[in-house]
Amino acid sequence: MTCPIPFHLHFETQSDFAYLPFLTRLFKALGIASPNALTQILVEAYNNAVIHAHHRNKKEWIGIEIDVETKKISIRVLDHGFGMKKNPAKKKVKGQWETSGRGMDLIRALSDKMSYTKKGNVHIFEATKFLKL
Repeated sequence: MTCPIPFHLHFETQSDFAYLPFLTRLFKALGIASPNALTQILVEAYNNAVIHAHHRNKKEWIGIEIDVETKKISIRVLDHGFGMKKNPAKKKVKGQWETSGRGMDLIRALSDKMSYTKKGNVHIFEATKFLKL
């Protein structure tokens, strides 16, 4: 995975799944080699904000920040929603698929570092992927 030149990108969208086609093409459009893991991290974090933080309220806004550096790419998703629970208990129903709770596990598997902070009323989720040079 390589990047063209270091840069910082910041934009906002409404809390709406209609932006997913744009987000799924973002890293490829930015010229990031091997964009699949980064795309999956961004999409999962964005989905979590839409579903869990904003409960699909399209009037809310989601901030997205992407920092591309020489040795790493960081993705931050910012929202004004309900925040994250520390180690939420997963409810399992025998013989049925879980309908939520897989996104964070997937992000954890695809990223090298994850963090969650709150600044005022803004919740900030960050995932970092270190680049192999």
